[in-house]
Amino acid sequence: MNAYYLQTEQMTVGYHGKPLIEKINLCLRRGEIMTLIGPNGSGKSTILKSIVRQLRPLGGVVRLEQVSLEELSPQAVAQKMSVLMTDRLQPELMTCREVAAAGRYPYTGKLGLLTQRDWEKVDEALALVHGSALADQAFTAISDGQRQRVLLARALCQEPEILVLDEPTSFLDIRYKLEILSTLKELVRQRQLAVVLSLHELDLAQRVSDLVVCVHNNAIERCGPPEAVFTSDYITTLYELTQGSYEPGYGSLELPRVQGAVKAFVIGGNGEGIGTYRRLQREGVPFVAGVLHENDVEFPAARALAVEVIAQKAFEPIGAAQYQQAMAWLERCERVFCCCETFGTMNEPNRWLKQAAGENWWIGRRYPMAFEHYIYSNGKKLRCGFTTGTCAALAASGAAQRLLTGRWPASVSLRTPKGLLVEVPLEDCRMEGPSAVCGVRKDGGDDVDQTTGALVQAAVSPSVQPGISIEGGPGVGRVTRPGLDQPVGSAAINRVPRQMIREQVASLCRQTGYEGGLQVTISVPAGEQIAQRTFNPRLGIEGGISILGTSGIVEPMSIQAMIDTLQIELRQTAAQGHRGVILTPGNYGQDFLRQCGWGGGRIPVIRCSNFVGEALDGAAAEGFKRVLLVGHVGKLVKLAGGIMNTHSRWGDCRTELFCAHAAVCGAGQSTCQALLEGATTDACLEILEQAGLREAVMARLMDAIEAHVSRRVGGAYRVGVILFSHVFGELGRTPGTQEVLKQWEQEEEFFSE
Repeated sequence: MNAYYLQTEQMTVGYHGKPLIEKINLCLRRGEIMTLIGPNGSGKSTILKSIVRQLRPLGGVVRLEQVSLEELSPQAVAQKMSVLMTDRLQPELMTCREVAAAGRYPYTGKLGLLTQRDWEKVDEALALVHGSALADQAFTAISDGQRQRVLLARALCQEPEILVLDEPTSFLDIRYKLEILSTLKELVRQRQLAVVLSLHELDLAQRVSDLVVCVHNNAIERCGPPEAVFTSDYITTLYELTQGSYEPGYGSLELPRVQGAVKAFVIGGNGEGIGTYRRLQREGVPFVAGVLHENDVEFPAARALAVEVIAQKAFEPIGAAQYQQAMAWLERCERVFCCCETFGTMNEPNRWLKQAAGENWWIGRRYPMAFEHYIYSNGKKLRCGFTTGTCAALAASGAAQRLLTGRWPASVSLRTPKGLLVEVPLEDCRMEGPSAVCGVRKDGGDDVDQTTGALVQAAVSPSVQPGISIEGGPGVGRVTRPGLDQPVGSAAINRVPRQMIREQVASLCRQTGYEGGLQVTISVPAGEQIAQRTFNPRLGIEGGISILGTSGIVEPMSIQAMIDTLQIELRQTAAQGHRGVILTPGNYGQDFLRQCGWGGGRIPVIRCSNFVGEALDGAAAEGFKRVLLVGHVGKLVKLAGGIMNTHSRWGDCRTELFCAHAAVCGAGQSTCQALLEGATTDACLEILEQAGLREAVMARLMDAIEAHVSRRVGGAYRVGVILFSHVFGELGRTPGTQEVLKQWEQEEEFFSE
């Protein structure tokens, strides 16, 4: 067994009489795998073809068991050596079994007839490569990976003593690569084959080879066991790497570290930081890693990708110097990433680093998986966020995974109702008795959102009740008034978030085969305090915030949340039995109503802000019969131009409207010019007053408002509009106003407290 099976002595290879590589001396025993590696075009395939006599060597000798290949007949060589090259065969009208059977022809007579024993060898070879199911399929109809297995079976049919394979993993996905090489390794052990092959995958070559031959610069540059060849410095030289690095411990390549001012600090350890390192590298974020022990599994990745690694010698507690160095970096960085959930006595200072980062460390944890979806608003590119409902569903998914599989996931993801994928890390993961508990931070993107940064938690526990039950815990409000998404007394977790939670948890139940019941409890630790800064108290949601979101996504500078709140108020008012409502944009309107005695509770008053059109539409949708719109002239005069969103961003033609209607009423050029230059609507009214046109112009404006509002309402209900100013008081009423007020006076008893 110690004798060499394959030897090349001073072999020279090349083409057309021109040497490519000279003085090739290789030795291989049975039961060993020799792998040729090197850059593309270095000559690996040329060497293999010369060994198998596809190319005649330009010099030297190739021996099998001390016998020159030149002294052996082609049949004798075929009975000893099987070859699998990268050439793509296309045998027409042949089954896989017939292709594999070609390996038996070195053993047939002159007629080439296969015996029963030959066919048994074919079937045996197909079974060895897990290809029995392919036997009767057309060779041209199967995948590249399956073809490679059939061709390997053909080679094994020859019952060789040596296999020569040129890039046998070409065209294969990772599953088939591992399958082919595992089969090869097993055959080497069982049959004591000698194997010579070439590979591009360094990690596979490092793991499968007994000897590695490095072909470079027209020479065999190095030959030896993997541990002697696969060093970082040599692989860098062999492949002339100018970008990135090679890690011999894992046989892996790393992209080059990001240069520039350090922006992030990563607290890692036990391999948990590797994913974060690579995410930061992909996103172009320079970072510092620490404090890591030099024997930590992730130390090589940190050394390759971080601008600096704060290191501690193996088996020693983190020292004061390393801790102080880490603190100095941490204080300079914009973000802190803590990838560790537990800390031992050896790395206790890393826990102090996390504590030093304070409440902001989660920002760093979120950053590598930040939701990257943008909208453009007012000439700016703004990042979207995700809703509390999405947070709740993600947290429920993480807790359910822990409960059903026994493992916390590194991250959780879901596709929102809007179709966008959100992936986030989990926080505060723990077991509390039978419940798995974890949280997800609300990310509002670039939106001004009171809930941004809030931790939304989910606790999932087994339940005797079948199905998935959803309840609200601390910080989630309770519904106290009718007309909201959920009935009175229920947790303020809206329909769509409930559906998202249920779908996420149900999917995990199906995947794990769990058929029992589960209780999901959603909590927001800071929810009660946050709720005081929201519309919730006004809407009758007490004790915390609402878990909301119909799309799962938060759009920055979005008006949708305010419109949704307006619609809820209209729905609640209708649910209380009211069929009439007063709309006003804001505080000015409410003050005016109190002065008129209309805001004392008999008739509900709802603030619509700038969203007049949406308020009118909502009133129609909820079945109101009478609506009175009351507001300052500075906002509502825009209705005369058909502008139903009164924010100046959407339209500001106040002075132009005054000017146009004044001109129709006979105003001269000087008056029109003064109106156009008026700084406020009160200034315009003063100009009209001096010109004796105020009442006439206001009458025309009210008629125009009546026309546009009536068109928007479309006959769904009676509507009136009243305009006022602080200087001149009430300015005008649309023609429909009097009818609305008259009907309310008749129905005073219905609206009484």
